Amino acid sequence: MSKTLKMDKTTPLRNFLLNNFSNFNYDQIIGYSLEFPTYDLTAREYLQFAEYELLEMRNNSNKLEHIHLINCVSHLKRAIDCQLDTCLYILKIFNIFKKKNLGLNSKLDFFKQVGVFNSFSLDRFNKVRNTMNY
Repeated sequence: MSKTLKMDKTTPLRNFLLNNFSNFNYDQIIGYSLEFPTYDLTAREYLQFAEYELLEMRNNSNKLEHIHLINCVSHLKRAIDCQLDTCLYILKIFNIFKKKNLGLNSKLDFFKQVGVFNSFSLDRFNKVRNTMNY
């Protein structure tokens, strides 16, 4: 699929989000709230695991130091992926990504194309993570 065709399909969604994002809220009068997914581990917990690995690396400088770095990077990737999945779930489009088994690159690309954010650092992080020698 060409990039032009892909952009044409996402342009209406991007425009809708950009024009209406500030109007997205929930009605507090009837007690409605956003529906969040239930995960065994949250993005915040994955970040805590990554911080733990960094502390272990700093406190226990030894031959196995690279294991802590690899674990840290893996936990950071899981935190990003979990947070993106949560956003997709709240927007009620998570199942589209799940059915097609789309990964982190596709999710980042989607959010970039619809104009929610464009993060060079997240793209770069994922490329570095994918090239790490385990």
